[in-house]
Amino acid sequence: MARLIALRIVLLITVMVLVARLAQLQLVQTDAQRFGADIEVTTRRYLTNQPRRGEIVDAHGTLLAESVPIYNLAVIPGQLPSANSAPAQRAMTLARLAQIVGLPSTLVIDPASALATTPNLRRDVAALGALPELTNTDVLTISIAPEDTLKALSLSETYASVVKLVNPIEQLLQQANVRRYQPVIIKEDISPELALALRENANYMPGAQVIEGFRRRYPLSSQIPSLSHILGYTGRINSCELVAVNPASSWLRGLVDITANAPICGLITKPIDPTSVGLPPYLPSDQIGKDGLEGAYEKVLRGQMGIDSLLVDALQRPVSAVTTLRPVTNGYNLVLTIDAQFQAEVERILQRWINVGEERRQTAREAHKRAYAPIVAGVAVALDPRDGRILAMVSLPDYDNNIWVDPARAADLRALLTPSSDEAQRELQRLAPFTNRAIAGQYPPGSTIKQFVGSVALQQNVIKTDTRLRDPGLLRLIERSGTEFILPNSVRNRDNGLIDVRDALRLSSNVFFASVAGGNEQAVNLDERALRINGLGIDALVEGLSWFNLGRPTGIDLVGEASGRVPTRAWKAQVLREAWTTGDTYNTA
Repeated sequence: MARLIALRIVLLITVMVLVARLAQLQLVQTDAQRFGADIEVTTRRYLTNQPRRGEIVDAHGTLLAESVPIYNLAVIPGQLPSANSAPAQRAMTLARLAQIVGLPSTLVIDPASALATTPNLRRDVAALGALPELTNTDVLTISIAPEDTLKALSLSETYASVVKLVNPIEQLLQQANVRRYQPVIIKEDISPELALALRENANYMPGAQVIEGFRRRYPLSSQIPSLSHILGYTGRINSCELVAVNPASSWLRGLVDITANAPICGLITKPIDPTSVGLPPYLPSDQIGKDGLEGAYEKVLRGQMGIDSLLVDALQRPVSAVTTLRPVTNGYNLVLTIDAQFQAEVERILQRWINVGEERRQTAREAHKRAYAPIVAGVAVALDPRDGRILAMVSLPDYDNNIWVDPARAADLRALLTPSSDEAQRELQRLAPFTNRAIAGQYPPGSTIKQFVGSVALQQNVIKTDTRLRDPGLLRLIERSGTEFILPNSVRNRDNGLIDVRDALRLSSNVFFASVAGGNEQAVNLDERALRINGLGIDALVEGLSWFNLGRPTGIDLVGEASGRVPTRAWKAQVLREAWTTGDTYNTA
């Protein structure tokens, strides 16, 4: 009997020990604590090495864009205290990081009426300097300055039932679509002193990591801001760009990605690469070319990300040497045809003539000219006629593209993106400094079209080089509708007599080229001795202008080029719902 009792006691103790151990394993210890001493429990980690973006230089090798080394502060999601098992430690860690790097947080009071019913809460919120006027809203959100983040965290713990602190880093982690061991950059370009301090105090901020990276810099854009339209800029890749540039392994996966992001991104295209496995070419924290040459030559300038592999134990300690799976490949450099010094001179000359034009507008004798909008914008493009090389391209107003990449210039960028008043917003829309008018502006060609009209007429044998037409200073004709149409010359309706195509170009004769394009048979102000011609007609003129690629994009390697327009019968019928007239042909020429 005694033996049976002893056996039962032993069995009971054994079961209790097993239950206690099981509870410890399942409910108390984490995987890292459970297996940390066992180096055989390993996990393969993949580390990325960012390429250095290629430089951009002008025709003489002058540096226009470069990548400078910087320190970035990142967070490894898997190394942060758990939101389930250690929420207080996690909140403290993220609050410290937000305060250190200067990220504002948000205090949420729900219900807002708690401020009125809880005097202590109202007092403590006021102590933060963040007490707003009470409203009838159910939920109140208050922006917290970075230096008050820890105080706000303490407040949320004291009044946990009604106050919640929303940490911006937590939001970044939720939005980042990365593996738990991959870094999420929360602050770029921190000071070397801060980077050193963070590394020395890493034990107090688990999950925080200082990583090295690059920041774009445009050394001449402050002195020659018109370069900004050509160079463009880089920026953090957004979710839609991430979907568009990372290839899918199959058309089905690509279709799923496109469909899932359609509500935000609209209809986008996505490359298909059956060999794409592992890490994608772009990560959520990567930079990408956004405009200008930076965007057009993204694949050339970026290079290829390097990938290393190593084994770590459950405590994330390396247990193997680093193996390079793919070496990092830096981006190629880009050599332009632009001459930076010539660009600066063209910019200076264009600005001077814009100022002269505005002065003439203000002092014009005619009241209607003084009522014109202020002259503030202009475009100048200089090409080498021998080979078409672009030597200078200036669009004014302009801006300094360093505001997109230099954190110290954030206030300048905000002033352009979010003007402080409606008046400032209207002024910004009028100036449109981000618009490269050389490729995106659409303007009437004026007299520059005459050389092309003359060339087409000569090629089509409508005129010969010695054909002389009468230019009385204007053309008058009666349209089929019975309406009188008058086309004056550009120089005060001057009577130029009989002129050939050379004279017409020299004099910039509207009458000559209108006659060549639309004919002068219907003109009622020419004497009987004047030579009458039928003219090209709009259809032949449109065909001839297409020889020079007019009305189409030039194909220049810049993001945002707009097409021109050569009006046709079909265009007018569709847009204006009117028939084409001879006067329309005159205006086109």
